[in-house]
Amino acid sequence: MAGTSDEIDTTRPSIARAYDVVLRGNDNFEVDRAFVAEIAKVIPEIYDVATYNRLLLGRGVRFMLGQGITQFLDLGVSDRLIEPGNDQGIEPPVVTGPFGVDAEYLPL
Repeated sequence: MAGTSDEIDTTRPSIARAYDVVLRGNDNFEVDRAFVAEIAKVIPEIYDVATYNRLLLGRGVRFMLGQGITQFLDLGVSDRLIEPGNDQGIEPPVVTGPFGVDAEYLPL
């Protein structure tokens, strides 16, 4: 990265943006897509694995909600607790009423 830490380095792939690629998101650059394409040559099921990962997260959150847990701390690259489904790989938040805190470092 050149300059300040607030600048986004689009010349090198970011693991957070690569995860966005496999979730079929929009917050990534060509360098991230190329990086994931190389990984997919070795692990072609990488897109399915990421989808299953998000489904498991959603299942865990729903279970905890059922147990009365209403406060969540998301330490990830997502901006909310989400699950795969639509053409971008996400649906509306799993957690709508309880209190959730998202702790992540930006920029992507």
